[in-house]
Amino acid sequence: MTDSLASDIEKIIRKKVVLLFYTSPVNCPEVHEIFYHFQTVLEKMDFSVMFPTVVLCHHNDTMNEQTLSKEHEPNNESLLRELNYCLIHGNQQDYFTILKQLWEICLNRHSMHNLYCVRIYQTIALDLLNYIDSYQLQEELSTHNAIYPLYYVQNFTDWNQAFQYLQSCSQNVFRIVENKGNSRNNSTIEKIQKYIQSNLHEQLNLSNIAALVSYNETYVSRLFKQNTGMKISDYILQERLSKAKQLLSTTEQSINTIAENCGFDSIHYFSYTFKKNMGISPSDYRRNSRA
Repeated sequence: MTDSLASDIEKIIRKKVVLLFYTSPVNCPEVHEIFYHFQTVLEKMDFSVMFPTVVLCHHNDTMNEQTLSKEHEPNNESLLRELNYCLIHGNQQDYFTILKQLWEICLNRHSMHNLYCVRIYQTIALDLLNYIDSYQLQEELSTHNAIYPLYYVQNFTDWNQAFQYLQSCSQNVFRIVENKGNSRNNSTIEKIQKYIQSNLHEQLNLSNIAALVSYNETYVSRLFKQNTGMKISDYILQERLSKAKQLLSTTEQSINTIAENCGFDSIHYFSYTFKKNMGISPSDYRRNSRA
């Protein structure tokens, strides 16, 4: 039926005609607007085959010059850029604030055929896809969200449903990345602790520890304190004293040798530090531990 109708119209106007059918009534100005914007997009993408420039309207519909030359939709490029920036830098609060603004913009357009809203959705979706791919989140994310709606906007019945999906998908992306970050931080802390425990006899400092994990000193210091509640220097001292107590209790090494093996500069500094923290001298501790 549609082929026959198109053929009959083509014979009358002697031009190629493409018939577009919508699931709900659409007025003539909206059809023209959709057609105009779609054609503009295709031209920018350098498509070789273009749609016809004929738009059929009911004779009672009026399209004045202002309607035909309607100004472009508001430019929200800055919002989309800010949204992607927040995604990349993990700023969840600002991300969802901006997403809500774009959500409301599309809700005001109503039609799922509005190309401006389609472009907003696809820009957000593409940024999410790039982020998911960069951090290899697809496998874990797929257990919480289907990913294919990011490139199939036609799966949604309205913009509210579409943005609810974007919100849910984004929340899961942030959560997964946060969990991965926590796991990575735990691994870094564990690496630092093992290094300290294995090198107590060496001159340990923040500089060589930071080089070990390939982070700057300020970040390493803050990360260690946040995850252990201790400064790195305090942890080093704690481990040195712990090893000293173990050697005093189980070996016949001299106190001077124990001081060296635990990384203290001199026996005097070792004795002073041990008594200050343990409330007893190294010699008395050895004697008491064997009583």
